[in-house]
Amino acid sequence: MAETTVRVRFVTDLPEEFQVDDTVFDLPVSSSPELLSQLINSSLDMEDAARPFDFRSGSRILKTTLGALLLSLDLSSEAELELHYSLHVLPPELDAQARVSDWVGAVSAIGPSHCL
Repeated sequence: MAETTVRVRFVTDLPEEFQVDDTVFDLPVSSSPELLSQLINSSLDMEDAARPFDFRSGSRILKTTLGALLLSLDLSSEAELELHYSLHVLPPELDAQARVSDWVGAVSAIGPSHCL
C-alpha cells in the first residue's frame, strides 16, 4: 500500500533568489523539515550551497513530520497545506563566559522602598 501524501504549496517572504515557483507538491506525510529543505534547495538549484529552512503553517512550526503538523492543525491529508518557509537561524554560540562572582545570594523586598 502506498504511503499517504499531502498537497503542499510553499510560500516565503524571502528575496526572489530564495522563492520557489508557485507549484503544488504531492509529498509523503512522513516528510521532515530536512527533506523539505532538500526539496527547496533542489528547486532553487542550490544543491552545492544548500541551506536549511524552517517551515510553519499559520502559527504552527513544523518540527517533526507533515503528518504530525496536519494532526496539530486538525486537517486531513486531503487538504492543501500552505507552508511558509524562512532561512533557518542557529542560536548564537557562547564564545566565552563572563566570570562574575556570585556575591548576591538573595534579594527580598519589604514594601516598595526597602530591599534586604
